[in-house]
Amino acid sequence: MLNEACAGVDALAAEPLCSAVARVTGLASAAIERVCTAALALGAVAACVAAGGADGGLGVLADAVAYGLGFVPVRHEPFDLVLKVHSLEHPLLAPFFELMSSGAFQASVRALGGYDTSETGKRIL
Repeated sequence: MLNEACAGVDALAAEPLCSAVARVTGLASAAIERVCTAALALGAVAACVAAGGADGGLGVLADAVAYGLGFVPVRHEPFDLVLKVHSLEHPLLAPFFELMSSGAFQASVRALGGYDTSETGKRIL
């Protein structure tokens, strides 16, 4: 039985995944336990699975690797920084934007596994 405890998704977001698992495994959809609890920190899903609190959940490759878990990609999802437009030019953020655009930073992010940095640092209005 797939237990999605600690999965960090709400019941509506989990439904397509649970339906897909049911189709692939041949299990009846009702046989797949859905216990969807919000994960409040990065790595919480992997930590929960590693500790035996769940059989699986939605997470990222870097966390799965860090906890010695298996990983099956579900979809590509970009992570973006959201801020007010006037903050883009704030002098205190300039070093942060420089870091994000640096080759060394992007290489360290790619080394975690599962991350595409081709647009990292790009500003979109």
